[in-house]
Amino acid sequence: MTQVEKFEFCSPAWVARAEGILIELADEAGDTLAGQRFSLCEVFTYAPPHLRDALARVSWHFMLNDGRIEACVGDNPDADIRIEVDYETAARYARIVLPTPAPATPPPDTLRISGDLSAMAPAVARFLAPLHNRLAVITA
Repeated sequence: MTQVEKFEFCSPAWVARAEGILIELADEAGDTLAGQRFSLCEVFTYAPPHLRDALARVSWHFMLNDGRIEACVGDNPDADIRIEVDYETAARYARIVLPTPAPATPPPDTLRISGDLSAMAPAVARFLAPLHNRLAVITA
């Protein structure tokens, strides 16, 4: 059995691997992402001390621009979609491989989403579940 390298949730190494996965997914999507712009930011409160900022949070974001992807550690207050939830809840969820499409489940009480999910282009929406599942496999 092949051993999969694992990365601590939302660590710089995890975000770097997330960027690689996003680039793979964008390549697989091909021309369907041409002309598309989208950004997503996830902010996790009560993060572990070695990951947290001065507000006890850790965050990451990614930006899609005309098929090109960039992911970074840190907040992006101008992201199209911002998700904020406590770190432990997010880390547990991040390790679960979901069926595609993901089932509708009630969000935890600590979850806040800002932005218009319905405005997301279908081509962008189609790669979010595969992104989650590919990250779930490598999340420690």
